[in-house]
Amino acid sequence: MKTKKYLKNKLTHDIRKYYSKNPNDYIQSEEYINDICESWMDDENQQISKHRLTIIEKYFPKTNKILDMAGGCGTFFFHGLINGYNMHAIEPENWKNELIKMKIKENNYPEKWLDKFINTYGETLPYENNYFDCISSWHTLEHVNNVEDCIKEMIRVTKKNGFIHLVCPDYHSTFEGHYKLPWLYIFSKLPFLERSYLKLLKKPSLGLNTFNYITFNKINNI
Repeated sequence: MKTKKYLKNKLTHDIRKYYSKNPNDYIQSEEYINDICESWMDDENQQISKHRLTIIEKYFPKTNKILDMAGGCGTFFFHGLINGYNMHAIEPENWKNELIKMKIKENNYPEKWLDKFINTYGETLPYENNYFDCISSWHTLEHVNNVEDCIKEMIRVTKKNGFIHLVCPDYHSTFEGHYKLPWLYIFSKLPFLERSYLKLLKKPSLGLNTFNYITFNKINNI
């Protein structure tokens, strides 16, 4: 499959660039990367997508129009469309938008679905006020440019009695899921310490530039 090969190449490149230069690290292994690719390519049966819809259906059963922020490789976006939902998605990374085009062509999805997947940022959502029944964001807020602006935009475009479903890491925890390493919240207060920690482990520090050190309390306060 051309699309899966494209995904694997991009994923491998990003892991090496941001999180690991050691070919012996598990996150660079064929097993790890292949598992991610298999999951992200499985629009019909991916367990995460099923779980997200289950949560939405439980708390807001009248949901129809859903925004996925951000759409990533389109797994949840396509899963919702396949199951009859009026899905929309935004995604700022160009290569992922290209992958969406490839998925639509390779899987013979309706071409009109591409109009619902927009290349843009969460801080400036291109939708009217009160537009969506529900917004679902899965491990995105830790990477956006401005967390508060994104949340305000999500609230703006969600209907008054709608539902916003947020899943993201809490950096009060002691594990960093991108590097797959033990972690301390104090790192967010002392950047030189986290960079020294990664240097000691011979890990690239570039991934740190993509993080927001969000916590449950910070999100709740916003």
